[in-house]
Amino acid sequence: MEKCGNKSLLKRILNSVADMFFPPRCVFCGEVILNGYICENCTDKYIPHIIVREKEGYRIITVADYDDFISPVVYSAKRNRDGRAIDFMATEIGKAALLHGEYDLTIPVPMYKGDKSKRGYNQTEKLCQTIREEYGIPCYDFLIKTRKTAQQKTLGKKGREENLKGSYALKKNTSLKGKSILIVDDVSTTGTTFKEIYKIIKNEGAKSITCIAFAHPTHKD
Repeated sequence: MEKCGNKSLLKRILNSVADMFFPPRCVFCGEVILNGYICENCTDKYIPHIIVREKEGYRIITVADYDDFISPVVYSAKRNRDGRAIDFMATEIGKAALLHGEYDLTIPVPMYKGDKSKRGYNQTEKLCQTIREEYGIPCYDFLIKTRKTAQQKTLGKKGREENLKGSYALKKNTSLKGKSILIVDDVSTTGTTFKEIYKIIKNEGAKSITCIAFAHPTHKD
């Protein structure tokens, strides 16, 4: 049931071929670089701000502040199918997660099937795929989103909770007993999504549950 991809070798080959014709560019400013994801100038500007919030039964980790510098990278990963932006975010997520534990598997925050079909992909699945390739943590699509919901950013805290209530479910025959689980998302604003997912899986016997997102708005708690 490992659905987040087993194409790491093929991906590396394709990336090597692509780099011959399209040199890698900085994910922030677009300057051509020799390797990595960030140019020298943007390296000085990108400062991870890892925040760990302990909740009752689980924790939430975020890697960077969602500000005017970070938001274009997140948008490119989410809307523009930017593989380098996704790979960069996933690499940073993996590094931050492993500072705070070890994990048996990752689970991407799912999209509603109609929304995923319209966009053509789910960026959180792509994040988990890269985490698997870079850090060797298996990824499984054990969660499904059962209905379409309003955009969380349009709602207040209470509205966010009502909007997501009952909107996630575990697939049948999912076994999480004794597992250390890493739930992955691109942005966590108030933690409502992670809280709702935790409610779904808290009684499945997992050893530990950690939720991680690349970015978190600094004005949210």
